[in-house]
Amino acid sequence: MKNIKKILSTMTMSLALTLCLSVGAHATDGGIQVQLNGDLLSFTDATPISQDGRTVIPFRAIFNALGVTDEHIQYMPATNAVKITTDESVIELTIDSKDIKVTTDGTTETIQSDMAPFTMDGTTYVPVRFVAETMGLSVGWDIREKTVIIIDYDALFADTGAEFTIMNKYMEYNKKMMEGQYKFDGTFDFGVDVYADGETLGFSGEGTVDGIANAKKADLDLAMSIDLESFIEMAPEEEKAGLEFAALLLEDIEISYIMDLENMKMHLSSDLIAASLGMEGDVWILYDIQAMMRELGVDIGDLMEMVTELSFEEYLTATLKLFPVDNVMLYDMLEEQVTLTAKMYGDAAFVKTGNKYVSNFEETIPPEGGVYSTTTKSSLTLMTNSAGEVTAYDMVMTMSMGEDEIMSIIASMDEKNTTKMSMKMGVPEFLSMDMNMEINQTETTKEPTKVVPEGSVIIDIMELLMG
Repeated sequence: MKNIKKILSTMTMSLALTLCLSVGAHATDGGIQVQLNGDLLSFTDATPISQDGRTVIPFRAIFNALGVTDEHIQYMPATNAVKITTDESVIELTIDSKDIKVTTDGTTETIQSDMAPFTMDGTTYVPVRFVAETMGLSVGWDIREKTVIIIDYDALFADTGAEFTIMNKYMEYNKKMMEGQYKFDGTFDFGVDVYADGETLGFSGEGTVDGIANAKKADLDLAMSIDLESFIEMAPEEEKAGLEFAALLLEDIEISYIMDLENMKMHLSSDLIAASLGMEGDVWILYDIQAMMRELGVDIGDLMEMVTELSFEEYLTATLKLFPVDNVMLYDMLEEQVTLTAKMYGDAAFVKTGNKYVSNFEETIPPEGGVYSTTTKSSLTLMTNSAGEVTAYDMVMTMSMGEDEIMSIIASMDEKNTTKMSMKMGVPEFLSMDMNMEINQTETTKEPTKVVPEGSVIIDIMELLMG
């Protein structure tokens, strides 16, 4: 199982699309555990309990575990309050009061907890979630293991000792590209083949794309044709007429896109889509990406800001926080991912040759159960100018199981802002997929100006899918 998690971690920085931290209402006087950065905390005098559906914990024990020594914990009997001094802030808790004062950089803020600290059998208890989040930590609950999970994401990278100054150069490059205004045009092609009983069934397509985009808006026109010849050849005679009609429709597909990147909304229109819905005239399908992602607990606006505003390490930390904190195995997985990232993209991974920084990585995971070993290889080259700024990149990543390559991605952008990508994925003797594209970008003063015409029929994709 551990190797499988490493394989999945290596393949991609999978983003969990929910952040739901549910604490069950367990009426129990014991049995609750607390895990901090993968390690279970031990309690000598009093243990965590569930009170009114919330997990509470002896306050001194939790602050000690979070690195606050007793000398920085002061009880003030005159006000029945406790002052906790950390490296970043001063926290004041008052027994039986939900108001908690947090002072940072000389500024005091009063935050209301959903549960007041209280004293029972001579021990003061505090809500563990509020305390941890006040200190900038993430908190979750593993309902099966009855365990509170606390994670200090900053410590994940600190423990590796890795620095990412070279990748920060790439982040600056990426920021400039996203903030510019470009006219773009390009071509793409793709294919899918399924192998069964000695025969190959598949389809392929090709097309062109052009448009204008800036940080706020994008207009895009796509033209594409899809070839169903192999489907038609292998289809039963009674199904061929229907497939031939479909093939005619798919020979000439045109789709127009209007994207509102500030509010993360996209409208698309196509005669083929309108016909499939039995409609005529201007029909536009609305994808409210912001609303769709919020339903899943993710603010896509925050994600876009991460790319343009944060350092590489901050971006990765924020991305890792998208994983739901609901499993005691999470920290081990995060630790493996961060260690892998440091090996692949930390400063120590790069060798500078002339104006290039090159990182080469290879890792083989032994077979689990004696079936296949898994080998991942990656290479990233960043080209820089005389000022040390990134001006282009090349990236290659492959994954193999045994002797068979199951994934390869080749991507690049040159100094003229031409992007190329080739991706192949497959399962030997069963399935193969490939996609290639080349996009040229040139700076322009022309802005994207398309709008959905007045009087158009607009259909929300979620309403369409829900029937």
